[in-house]
Amino acid sequence: MQLPKSGTILYHHADASALTIDLPQSYRYMQIGKSGPDEELKNMIDDALASQLEVCRPNAIYSYFPLSFEEDVSSGKCKHYLIDAGFSRICSDSLYKHIKDCSGVFLFAATIGVGSDRLAKRDRLKNRALPMIHQGLGAMLVEVYCDLLEQYISESYGGDGVSFATRYSPGYGDFSLSHQIDVFRFFGKAARDIGLSLNDSLLMQPTKSVTALIGVKDGSAPASELHK
Repeated sequence: MQLPKSGTILYHHADASALTIDLPQSYRYMQIGKSGPDEELKNMIDDALASQLEVCRPNAIYSYFPLSFEEDVSSGKCKHYLIDAGFSRICSDSLYKHIKDCSGVFLFAATIGVGSDRLAKRDRLKNRALPMIHQGLGAMLVEVYCDLLEQYISESYGGDGVSFATRYSPGYGDFSLSHQIDVFRFFGKAARDIGLSLNDSLLMQPTKSVTALIGVKDGSAPASELHK
């Protein structure tokens, strides 16, 4: 299948009913042990999940860029190469190791909307456990939406020798969170279209949002004579 034109911003939407609920994952975010919640807490979680799904609005934007790698001749900070990902030049050895066999990347920003944050704020006085429950459920829901988005990209643009690396976000390893500025500069109005913004502390609003890169492997080497 043909990859999108470089730098074209595309939109994705899903209904909350399409998300695969992963309660054990939410328990980890809530720091609940392997034995799981007791019956009282489980009932609270079930009720909170129903509320979360009522207000969950999964939306995303994404774009494709070809990759190239360059020698780090200016700063000398990168052990390997500077990564030219189209929307930004990135110095990150951990990201390089993750996508060094890729010829392109999908950049995406995804959110489940403001509803999850509002529930946590609304219910904070009802029960001390509810904010933690809402935070854990919201974190799980945005991650499973990202899984759905990855699956959509794979099904839409994969095949014919094209495969994908797993998503990798700013803030992981030495992939600096400061690149969020580049992400939001590139997406611009499209980010606002899905209700997503970045504050001065490099935190996204709504908080249950994710930005990431997905490496594209199509059997060709990245566009650099350096990378062999």
